[in-house]
Amino acid sequence: MARTIPVILAEIRGVRTGKPQLADLDGPEAVSDYALWEEVFAYCIWLFEKLMDTFRAEVDKEIEDNKVSTISWWQNQILEFQYDPANAQVVEEIDFIARYPVIDESLRIIKRCSVRNVAKNGHLVVSVKVAQVVDNQYVPLNETQLAALVDYTLKKRPGGISMEIISLYADRLKLAADIYYKGQYDKDLVKAAVIVSINSYFEYLSTNDFDGLVRLLTLEDFIQNVPGVSDVKINLAQGREQATPVDSPNVVVFDRIYYTSAGYIIAEDTAGHTLADTINMIADV
Repeated sequence: MARTIPVILAEIRGVRTGKPQLADLDGPEAVSDYALWEEVFAYCIWLFEKLMDTFRAEVDKEIEDNKVSTISWWQNQILEFQYDPANAQVVEEIDFIARYPVIDESLRIIKRCSVRNVAKNGHLVVSVKVAQVVDNQYVPLNETQLAALVDYTLKKRPGGISMEIISLYADRLKLAADIYYKGQYDKDLVKAAVIVSINSYFEYLSTNDFDGLVRLLTLEDFIQNVPGVSDVKINLAQGREQATPVDSPNVVVFDRIYYTSAGYIIAEDTAGHTLADTINMIADV
């Protein structure tokens, strides 16, 4: 860690005063040439030590990011996946490292990725969830893209690593709730704002906490922050995979947290079950 300039300067001056051959330096320290040179050298040493700190931090990060098969390493590898339907992107062994011969960041189609170690059938599996962005919406990889990604990971995997790669359409969350609003506010405007707030929470999860948990307590906080809302009562929270029908017995009813299958989530979009259908506005008077 870089020392401060006063510490360095004190060390220089301590060395100088300890050398009898320098005792004949003339002039008070505040105006002497030798004192100026001491300050110049102190600044140069401080600047050098700061640069070394920065360099060391960069090297440490490079080492940490390239520890093979760690969670962060796998996430970096997945995000560096390249895909071009007109020009196959093939990983080659270059200097004993499996990588692309040509790096083209414009071909990196995966925009969201989570990596977890999960226990399955008595052993750990690296579970990867990914999504791309099409028309400003998160969507799964198509069949061809997913096959290319699987092949890419096979080239990257050390021996003995089991992996599952999941790329699905967003989970859906049905929310039935009583929203109490202050009588001076317009009911329809408050309801519209509540729906926007709920969608903002889902967007926040998808963008900032991909594969994070949906927490009803946090969702309630988002709703409570809407001007005009005085109270919230959630009567039903139900999550499902996109392929599971909204009235299927396989939907997940929860009262605290919901773990998404796809890694991201949107509001229920089945007719008759949307937020507009299931939010009940009650005047708090």
